[in-house]
Amino acid sequence: MTLKDEILAVIKNLKSLHSLITSLKSQNNLYDRILNSTPFLNKFQNVRTSERVYCIIYDLVDRQKCKECGKNYVNYISFNIGYVKFCSHTCGSINRETKLKNKETNLTKYGKQWFMQTTRFKKESKITLLKNYNVTNYSKTNEFRETINKITLSRTKEEIDQITKKGKESKRKNHGDENFNNRKKFKQTMMDRYGVETSFRLSNRYYSKISQNLFWNLYKELPENLKVSTYFAELPKNEYRMIDLNNDSIYIDFTILDIKFCIEFFGDIYHGNPNIFNENDKPNFFYKNLTCKQIWEKDKKRINFIEDNGFKILIIWEEEYLKRKNEVVNRCLEVIKIQSDFK
Repeated sequence: MTLKDEILAVIKNLKSLHSLITSLKSQNNLYDRILNSTPFLNKFQNVRTSERVYCIIYDLVDRQKCKECGKNYVNYISFNIGYVKFCSHTCGSINRETKLKNKETNLTKYGKQWFMQTTRFKKESKITLLKNYNVTNYSKTNEFRETINKITLSRTKEEIDQITKKGKESKRKNHGDENFNNRKKFKQTMMDRYGVETSFRLSNRYYSKISQNLFWNLYKELPENLKVSTYFAELPKNEYRMIDLNNDSIYIDFTILDIKFCIEFFGDIYHGNPNIFNENDKPNFFYKNLTCKQIWEKDKKRINFIEDNGFKILIIWEEEYLKRKNEVVNRCLEVIKIQSDFK
């Protein structure tokens, strides 16, 4: 009878595993044989007898290592549980199997892949932040800003240079280039998964809600054959995407692909309405350093590129639509009709 069989025989006669070690020690030289059969555990401190028994029962010849990194030994919990899977929270959090399991659990419990995406989390977070800091976002607190400023201002030039050097070394080691950035890879991943290049575009905040009002008014008047090839933000297909000469994406506000017709809806502030602003004004709060003149030049290049690709383009200003909705809708439909008949 092998040592493993002898231990299993002892376990079989026990009512509870709590008395296992006492029972093993009471057997003739069984306990000493267990110690002698697990010399690989002697290099560790405070090894429990139950761990030695566990290794014998499951034919282990060394303490288990982390399932993710494979480098570090993991902790032994108990005879019933055995070893934990990971050496640290970091390894556990990046493990693919664990991620998938967490997603499945969260989808079952909350209907979202991550708990932080749930309405419950957002609501409770806001309540807590309002209660503790009187804001809904911690980054808006004076405490957060002071901490960031303190850390930033306290860094010496040598420390900043060291951080930069370390970053370049990591890029060189991981990617073979100290100036590496993963912008292209990030864009491609977002395109493959979600059909857009940035997570900002997923937030549904990048387009004007007023523009969607116009586009829905047009869409409901279109014949079915044109609806199939129509694109704008609030449709499931989103906006039509073109690639410019710099390999960057251009998203057109409203497109009917079959007749190569599109509408660009220009927000008064975002695009600097010339009826409201002068060329030196800087109205765009997303790009605070851009003057209206620079915005107009940028928009002109965009329009020229779209037209060079064979599209008929119609520009609608926000001010114009808000003042004369019916007139604008009818004008757009008339152009669509002409373009459709022409095609």
